[in-house]
Amino acid sequence: MNHSHWSAFKFILSENINSNINEQLFENKVIQAFGELGWKEYLGNIEVRPTLHIGSVNRIEPDLLFKSDDSKNLFVIEVKRPGIDLNLDNQKQLFSYMRQLRLDYGILIGKEIQVFYDGNLHKSDTPLMIEKIQFLRNHEKGEMFVELFSKSSFNFESLDKLTLKKLDQIKKRKHSLKLKRFILSQEFKVEIITILKENLISDYDSETLEKVFEELDIEINDKTLNSIPVISPKSYISQKTATNTYTNANGDKRRKDGLKIGQYVQSTFRRFNDKNLLSSQEIANLLREDYSKQVFGSSYKILRQTAEGTKDSLGNNRYYTREIFVGKYYLTAQWNEKHWDAFLRWEKRMESNN
Repeated sequence: MNHSHWSAFKFILSENINSNINEQLFENKVIQAFGELGWKEYLGNIEVRPTLHIGSVNRIEPDLLFKSDDSKNLFVIEVKRPGIDLNLDNQKQLFSYMRQLRLDYGILIGKEIQVFYDGNLHKSDTPLMIEKIQFLRNHEKGEMFVELFSKSSFNFESLDKLTLKKLDQIKKRKHSLKLKRFILSQEFKVEIITILKENLISDYDSETLEKVFEELDIEINDKTLNSIPVISPKSYISQKTATNTYTNANGDKRRKDGLKIGQYVQSTFRRFNDKNLLSSQEIANLLREDYSKQVFGSSYKILRQTAEGTKDSLGNNRYYTREIFVGKYYLTAQWNEKHWDAFLRWEKRMESNN
C-alpha cells in the first residue's frame, strides 16, 4: 500500500506538474493528492480556505484544514508553489494557524514536504520540524508519510511516536556534540598528557619524560572536519600544573553549569555572539594585550585576528584552532582556574550593559 500511494502522491505533486505552476492550481493538486489517501472534500474531510474568526475582529484563512468524519479538526496544511524554496516566513505562517487552531500537527507543502509538531511533548516557542520529505522515487520517508497521513490509518498515537523519536535523536545529538567539544577541549587534552605521564612514570624518570614530551605532538582528529588541531604537550603540561592549584575544598576543579573554565568561556562567547551582546568597542578591547591582562589576568589577548595565527613565538598553540569566535577572531585557549572570578565579573558586566 505504501509504495503505490507514495508513487501516486509524488506523481501528482511533482512529476506531473510544471515547477512554475501558480499556488492556486498547486493547491488543487494537493487536494487531489490527499484524495488518493482517502481524504475527500465532498465528505467534509477537507475545508478549503475556511474563514475562522479569532476574537471579535480578527480572522484567519488557512489553506487546507483537515477534519475527521465527526468534524474534529486534525491538522492544517499551508501550500506554497513548488518553484520556490520553503523559508522561515512560510513556516511562521503555518505556525500561526497551528497555534490559533490549537493543532499539534501541521504540514507545509511546496518544493518538499515539512511536517511540524506543536504540542505538550515539546515545550518551545517554536514548533518542531519532525520530518522533511523530498519527492523522490521509492522514498522511505515518503512511504512513511502516506502511511501516517492516510485517512484509514491516521492516528495521533503514531504521530506522537514519530515526534518522540525525533526528540530522542535531538537529545542524543546534543549529548554527542557536548562530548565531542569536551574531548576536543584544551582541558581534556591536558588530561591526556597527564595520564600518559602517570602511566610511564614507573618506567622512566620525570626528566626523561619531560624531554620526550617536549619533542612530541599529539593529534586529536575530528574526522567530520578537514583541519586537524595539534596539541603541544609542553604548553598543556605546564598549564595542567598551574590549574592543579586551583581546586575547591573537595579537591575538584571548579565548574559552572557543569563546564570547566575553558568550556564555559567558549560557551559564553558563543552565547554573546548569538545575542549580539558584545559591542564593537568591547571587541576592540579584547584585541588588546593590556586590556586582557588588566581585566582577565591573561598573558594573551582574549581575541586575536585570524591573520595572526594561533601560535606564540615558540610555536605553541595559544588559541582555539577549530572554531572562529565573534564572527572572525581566534579565542585564546589559555584559561585555568585562577581566571574564573575575573571572567565571571566580566560576563556579568557585559550582560548588565545590555
